Amino acid sequence: MAEMITFLGGDSRVGCSMLVHAAAEALTAQKKKVLVIGASGKFGDDFFQNREKKSVDDLRANLISGNLEEEELREVLVKEKDYWILPDVRDPVAAAYYPENCWDPLRHLTGDFDHVLFDAGSDVRLGTVISALTMAEERYFVVTQQEKTVNRFRCASEKVLKPLGLTGKLVVNQYQKAASLASSGEISRFTGYAVGGVIPFVNYGWQAELEHCTLMGNGRYARGVRQLAAQFGREEGRTGRRKEKRGWIGNLISRNI
Repeated sequence: MAEMITFLGGDSRVGCSMLVHAAAEALTAQKKKVLVIGASGKFGDDFFQNREKKSVDDLRANLISGNLEEEELREVLVKEKDYWILPDVRDPVAAAYYPENCWDPLRHLTGDFDHVLFDAGSDVRLGTVISALTMAEERYFVVTQQEKTVNRFRCASEKVLKPLGLTGKLVVNQYQKAASLASSGEISRFTGYAVGGVIPFVNYGWQAELEHCTLMGNGRYARGVRQLAAQFGREEGRTGRRKEKRGWIGNLISRNI
């Protein structure tokens, strides 16, 4: 079975989507088969080309009913930089109508992937986000060093994550170089979560978003992402993960490598 990993942003501008796609690039460089799922409830194709405007909304009825077929899922996937993407909702209003178990049918349709990465955005009120969090075997909570972002994440943790028993690790995406900003250790003590990774500040960050690319071309950023990705699959009980027999998506990947 694929390893399910969810990234949740502490705020809407912490670089969560870029980090997810950067992690996918790092994993595919290791010859891993990766699927990125847009689960934030917000349309966005900043880091890939979605010329046909495909969307999970094309699957909504059968995804919610549990009757999703392999062929339907295959038709909606987009390929980018050797990994696959299930694009987020096309209509943000429709995001409110996805239930809190909406991703469950994908458990049995993604067995040919090594990793499934959920980009869960930051709105913990949405069913797509809750489903991504509850399905995940590993969760990473992305924050910057800004006080407002850390406070918003702590609020979400107290109201949603802890009541649901959802554990995880912090990823501190450094906002800028400033001694006045909280350190990773201080953020960890304040939120009660261990730090799983630190992504160093680089000056090119905002420009990269405008150019619709990740920062994996920057050595410092890339090293931080690769160190984070190296942790995937190392949680207790993951080493003996059984691989299912390769099916339609394994053949699809093989044809496109």
